[in-house]
Amino acid sequence: MIMDQLNSEKLKKILSHPQIYTLFDQQILEQTKRDINLVENDLHQGMTDGDRESRIKHLDHLTNFLLNLVISKPITPILKDLINELLILLHAWNENIGKDMKIRNNLYAIRKFTDYHLTMIDVLQSFKGLLKKAEQIQNFNPPAFEISQHYLKSLEAVAENDIPKKLEKKSSKDNNNNKNKKNKK
Repeated sequence: MIMDQLNSEKLKKILSHPQIYTLFDQQILEQTKRDINLVENDLHQGMTDGDRESRIKHLDHLTNFLLNLVISKPITPILKDLINELLILLHAWNENIGKDMKIRNNLYAIRKFTDYHLTMIDVLQSFKGLLKKAEQIQNFNPPAFEISQHYLKSLEAVAENDIPKKLEKKSSKDNNNNKNKKNKK
């Protein structure tokens, strides 16, 4: 009961926040508020079977709308808060009263898309941090590296001059050895 009151208070606070109009137009907002009030009443007072089908239809429409919202819009803090609180309420209603599989599946999909989106944001933030660290490491160039680079370049230059000379000497030795072998035969 206390949890329901906290959830209800949070939902009312979220639905009265000015940023909610970035998600809902006035008509959808009013319908959502009505649906939430009906769901809360159903949970506290029970409901008749005749109202159940009508309520399922309204909540199916609401969950489809929310699913489209989390798929098509960025998950802002207000949307995240709304989704978290609304899913608690709708899940409780559906498990205790509605028992509708389509609503259950929509609620599950909304949760998964929201979690996926938020996880991707966390991953992107982590990658940004790693990229900054990688750039810092790449730009790290202490004086010892400068000396090492100079030393390696000088070794490379010596190697470039020495290797052709050694190859010439070797090929001339090989030629002499081949001549000696022919002469012995």
